[in-house]
Amino acid sequence: MSEFGELLKKEFFIIDSNNLDSVEDRLYGYVFSNDKVIFDCNDANVSGGGEGTYVLVKNFESSISIFQDFNGSYGLYVYDDGENFAVSNSFNYLVEHLRNHYKLSLNEDFAKVLMSCGLSTFSFKETLVNEIERIPRNYTIHIDKDNKTLSFEKIDFMEHTLDLNSREGLDVLDRWFEKWVNIIRSLKRKTNNIQVALSGGFDTRVISVLWLCANIDLNKIHIVSIDDDNHTHSEDFKIATEIANHFDFPLNNNPIRSKMEYYNDFKTVLNQSFYVKLGFNNELNYRFGKNNWPVYYISGKAGETLREYDSFRGKTPEDLKKYFAKFARKTHPSFQAPTVNVAQNTFDDLSEEFSIEDKNSRELSNLVYSEVRCCNHFGKLSVEDYFSNKINLTPALDPDLHKLKISTDECADNFLLITLILLRYCPKLLEFDIEGDRYFDKQTIEYARKINDISPYSPIDYEFISEPGTDEDLSNSCPGSPKPNIDDSTISVSDIFQSGQNGHAFINGYLKDIFHSRMFKMEYMKYLPEESYYNISKSIETRSYFPLKKAFPAFSVLKIINDINYSCFKQSNLYEWLDSFSNNNFEHDMSRQCRELILKYATARIDIKNFGDSNNSVDICHISDKNSFSDAPKWFSNDEGVGKVIKSFSGDLSLRIRCINDGNLRIRLKSPDVKDANNNKFPVFIDYLSFKINGEERLEKNTLASNIKPLVFEKSVNDGEIVDIHIKWLPFNRNSVYETKKNIKKETPKTKDKKVNDAPKSKGVFNRMKHRIGKKR
Repeated sequence: MSEFGELLKKEFFIIDSNNLDSVEDRLYGYVFSNDKVIFDCNDANVSGGGEGTYVLVKNFESSISIFQDFNGSYGLYVYDDGENFAVSNSFNYLVEHLRNHYKLSLNEDFAKVLMSCGLSTFSFKETLVNEIERIPRNYTIHIDKDNKTLSFEKIDFMEHTLDLNSREGLDVLDRWFEKWVNIIRSLKRKTNNIQVALSGGFDTRVISVLWLCANIDLNKIHIVSIDDDNHTHSEDFKIATEIANHFDFPLNNNPIRSKMEYYNDFKTVLNQSFYVKLGFNNELNYRFGKNNWPVYYISGKAGETLREYDSFRGKTPEDLKKYFAKFARKTHPSFQAPTVNVAQNTFDDLSEEFSIEDKNSRELSNLVYSEVRCCNHFGKLSVEDYFSNKINLTPALDPDLHKLKISTDECADNFLLITLILLRYCPKLLEFDIEGDRYFDKQTIEYARKINDISPYSPIDYEFISEPGTDEDLSNSCPGSPKPNIDDSTISVSDIFQSGQNGHAFINGYLKDIFHSRMFKMEYMKYLPEESYYNISKSIETRSYFPLKKAFPAFSVLKIINDINYSCFKQSNLYEWLDSFSNNNFEHDMSRQCRELILKYATARIDIKNFGDSNNSVDICHISDKNSFSDAPKWFSNDEGVGKVIKSFSGDLSLRIRCINDGNLRIRLKSPDVKDANNNKFPVFIDYLSFKINGEERLEKNTLASNIKPLVFEKSVNDGEIVDIHIKWLPFNRNSVYETKKNIKKETPKTKDKKVNDAPKSKGVFNRMKHRIGKKR
């Protein structure tokens, strides 16, 4: 079995109504219990909503239960048609399981939303496939093995029910603080492989009270603050340096001692992120191998759930719909309406799920963050980290802490809870700047001081911990990693590093070439607007932080379309499908720039329009070149009908079209428009060797045509008439002869052929989908 095959089998599952007898107890991920990190299913005595990053499958005598962690980190995805069902902790793995057995259809609105969203989708239950639903984080799935039925148990986490300005609320806060301090101290007794994140923002600031108050040797662990020009990192690093200088600990020192065992080939690196994130999160964090000892990572992940997410602050659902639609328009105007539709579905579902009657309540906006974005962002990132044996400690996602309200009636500042945490346990941290010219409100600090005075905290005098006892304690905690299977035929990731190349740059370069390849471009334009492709392409070339952020949705949407049409294409997994676009030797042998330049002079362009009224058009029933591009551009649509443009560089193209409504069919043979550096169009010639309509040759001899002077054919047609077209051509060559008079036989529009009645009744899933998700006619 391949390296990724082992990973797939070990970390993801499919529970199908037809394989219930083979289901075993399994813990996918890890559980926090008291001060331990548990990887063994037998030790994981938890139900739904526990701490950690996990899905737990328990097989009982007559039922199977599937539990997930408090944040729903993996995600649970369900197909249920009433007779058969399937459940998985990977959406893409589930689609590949279902594609040969059940009818699937593309959720077109979700696809367009995914194409235009930023970091992650905001859909509460919808996925790219209409028949598959995402299960919210507060549900446990139960399967009746005898009846083969699914049921769902809703968990009430009692979130935001305790008042901050009460003794009970302060007691809960103190228990949270002491629990996580003890977890950190317990880990430090075993290992120095502890990594801590420190930035200039709110969230790492709040969590830093735990490790600053744990009385451990901070000189022996790895405290990380990113120092580069991406994102807000330069300001973050400046603020983190000021904090480090005050508390006397080093930044970016004492690197982790754990050794990395690299994967043999980068398809494993890609696939493990693809099967976790693709279709939900657009920032893939490549993990090139697995640490042979666990690395424990303490960060402010999901800290926004303790305050209010900056981008959503103060926004109602109506505000958010406009906010999402604004970003959708930047990718393509046609994505705006689907974005509003999916957003409305999310707000409707959240309103019903949490019994919120006010449809424009800001509470619904906050729930979009906690119930969707947090799971798809921090949850899936924790799963990626787990595959590399990096264990995320996320104190901000503690279920007990989330029982506290984040503000009070007297102080509506949604930053009150985090202000109180800092004031109560490490008030000095309130004095340092916050990245982005943000700050802690002085009135909120004073109000937090009044709450703290209700029952002041008495610090515990912890014994100082410097060195771990023995490294042998770690052996029982390591989830274990399969030894690499050496395969000289693949590109080794470790070889990439040893040769001095950067692994991220290598994979990004590979994926960029895929996206810019002629084959992928043609595939994209079969289903999505051409303009959106170029907008994404521009983003890839200009972004420095996650440069492929806009490309991953395209990979995801087109892969799902491939799966829905699996009987036609047969690329089995995500990597194989992606790599199929790079299997053309012609494309491998030349740089992308050179390839695109040459193909301009070998590409034929065929403009087809059935002139009549605004309802006139042509339907493409068959096209022989699977890499061809077809579109219905706005400029070719008016009161006289909707036109189609086809581009192909195959040199030999067969078309079958069906005319919609009576009209005058006009076909123009030409070359694509090419412009010079000054944006001036100049002629590019294509040598057309043959042009047959319904088997009859229309060219007396080979004839040159250009983007400026095309060959034109006209013919009267009836509604439903089928027209077969066969074209052969070459680029301009030494045997080409230019003549001012075009040698093409025309039919007068007055002469109508006999109506053909063999029009196909159905265009098939592939073409129906192209019609649905293509540009609006």
